[in-house]
Amino acid sequence: EDDDDDDSDSRVVVFEQATRLDKRGNTALHLLCARSGARLRKDWVVPPPPAGCMKMYEQRNDLGATALHCACSFVELDEAAFLERLIDLTPSHAVEAGNKSGWTCLHHFVQKHAAGALCFDDDD
Repeated sequence: EDDDDDDSDSRVVVFEQATRLDKRGNTALHLLCARSGARLRKDWVVPPPPAGCMKMYEQRNDLGATALHCACSFVELDEAAFLERLIDLTPSHAVEAGNKSGWTCLHHFVQKHAAGALCFDDDD
């Protein structure tokens, strides 16, 4: 019997509504994707939402950020599978949308991860 295909032990994050949970207007999905959710993301799975709940991926907090904006700001590169799954579930118009500052998810991701990848040699 192949246990590798058995996901029954995986923790599953299920959000049936996009209820704001804090004074900044964050939903449970925002919080999971932010710094505070780092310990939870390590072994949790983000499934497709129940029918009629796709709007939770578009829900914006008070800064105009979607959960994907938060993930791109806080998710580490070793959590790429989590980020990929979130991108797959987020409608394209929400992926490309800017927050209140005009920054897209890609802006946040590059700000977090490009500094370590870009190296300039001052001797040139």
